[in-house]
Amino acid sequence: MTSIPTLALNGEAILLKNMRVTVSQQFQDKDQSGQTSATTKSEQGAKGKELRISGEIPFKNPEILKRIFELASAT
Repeated sequence: MTSIPTLALNGEAILLKNMRVTVSQQFQDKDQSGQTSATTKSEQGAKGKELRISGEIPFKNPEILKRIFELASAT
């Protein structure tokens, strides 16, 4: 069984060639110097996650790019 990775935006399939997904998350640090613990910094909880998607859209399918921009600007 072979599966083709597909990006879905708002439940709509977006076909990208050579799709690459990168996830990142930042933590806010708080200075703990002067406290009794041995650590100098502590994490202050999870912050927002960032999901970056990159891929290729063939020139013969400009409607895909148009639809991505429509979905990106939807409110």
